[in-house]
Amino acid sequence: MIATGGEHLPRRSTWRLDRPYGRCSAQALRGPLGVLTLLSIVGCNGLIRLGRHNPPPGSVIVVHVGIEGADLVDEDEIVDHLETYADNFGSFDTKPLLDVSGLDEDERRVEAIYAANGFFSARCIGHRIEVVDDVSVRVFFEVKEGQATTVGTIEVLGIAPEAAGAEAPTDDPEALTRLRDIQDDLSEWVPIEAGGRWNEAVYLESKRALQAELRYRGFVHAEVLGRSEVDRLGHTVAVVIDAVPGPLTRIAAIKVQGITGISTERILRRVDLEPGDIIDVDKFEKIEGRLFDLGVFFSVAVKPERVALDTMLAGRPISVEALRSIEWPKTVGVSVTVQERPYHELRTGGGASLENQRDSVSLLAGYQALSFFGGERFFDVEVRPAYIVTPSFFAPEDHGLGGTATVLFRQPSFLEEYLLLSVNGDYKLDLDGRGLKQTIGGSTTLSRQFFDLLTPSFTYRIELQNRLTDSSPDGDTSNDPYLVLSVVEQALTLDW
Repeated sequence: MIATGGEHLPRRSTWRLDRPYGRCSAQALRGPLGVLTLLSIVGCNGLIRLGRHNPPPGSVIVVHVGIEGADLVDEDEIVDHLETYADNFGSFDTKPLLDVSGLDEDERRVEAIYAANGFFSARCIGHRIEVVDDVSVRVFFEVKEGQATTVGTIEVLGIAPEAAGAEAPTDDPEALTRLRDIQDDLSEWVPIEAGGRWNEAVYLESKRALQAELRYRGFVHAEVLGRSEVDRLGHTVAVVIDAVPGPLTRIAAIKVQGITGISTERILRRVDLEPGDIIDVDKFEKIEGRLFDLGVFFSVAVKPERVALDTMLAGRPISVEALRSIEWPKTVGVSVTVQERPYHELRTGGGASLENQRDSVSLLAGYQALSFFGGERFFDVEVRPAYIVTPSFFAPEDHGLGGTATVLFRQPSFLEEYLLLSVNGDYKLDLDGRGLKQTIGGSTTLSRQFFDLLTPSFTYRIELQNRLTDSSPDGDTSNDPYLVLSVVEQALTLDW
């Protein structure tokens, strides 16, 4: 049933149509005309409410929450953070009920959201409840936004080597170069400008982004703090962001964790790190990809073993002075943590297929080994016997046994570390409109990745098609009983 707000509705109505700022009148609608009418009403600012509208005795359902007077802050952003909410398209059985005791707290939430968006003088001056019918209400909060607060001054301290203070690694030329690079692109990480409207989310994200960039550039122990001082009379905020980069960190040792069936030496062949190298997160990510390409891991993580900040503070409260007094280690270990997949897998199953000219039912049996006779060699065999009927089970003209069988073998590190050899064979027995046909094929592929980016591959495939039975009219030679196909394929894969 489709009905409108303001009309008396059965307490277990399933469909409602409600307009937040007006009312429409509609009868139960069916068929295409009803759908078109519904869409036209929704287009004129209507709301569809789905589900049962039968709240407990003494309770009412919230069908709309609005903010009156919200011109400079997005209304949805405010409503999304309130305890009072409407849910017209969610649960069919559980609808949000009005809790009058929580409305005063929501008023304070409205003011907090405005403050986070730079309106420190904004006030929520009250709320009102509008009755829709005997089971539904709308809730509105009224605000006076006031004057926006702008950024008066913005300072970022601790990045420029000449202003970094005692924590600047002045004895490390590479550290100075990297700090200057970050300083030159500072607006990319701290997009706060003097004169712009204050926004707390941008401020917090700027601190997080600057810290992430420092750690990405090799300052593993970097911390970023900040403070904002509000001048309520002048409607300005003075922003100070303090960065404490710590030393440019290098690798002390490399540890491999989580392995059971693969040797540490095998993994380290793809880890091009050495003690003394500067921590390079970008290189870590590439190493993770190389190890994952071996095909034997669920997950791979390469991370520096950073000492916890609480441990280094030893109970002292966090502050810029406390951070600068910490003697961070200039070298850290790097852990390569892997989670291995099961090395053997058995698969069984079955299924059915309904197509235009053939139907079939099939079984499945397969076996997979991730380290076939060791060496991370991949081996997979799968057999799918089937019973085929043409053109369909409901109008059979021909039927018989068929199916597929495939064998796949991959040899990583073939001749050299990153050269991959793949060999596969396949067999297919199928029934089509002319009779029974078998296909025997095989292919060999060589591929290698370069620069962790480009992978050229070369494939040679040969295939034999042979028709075992032929029900075509006499004299029809449009298809030879034997067909041999041979093809060479080249591919270049770009993995950005």
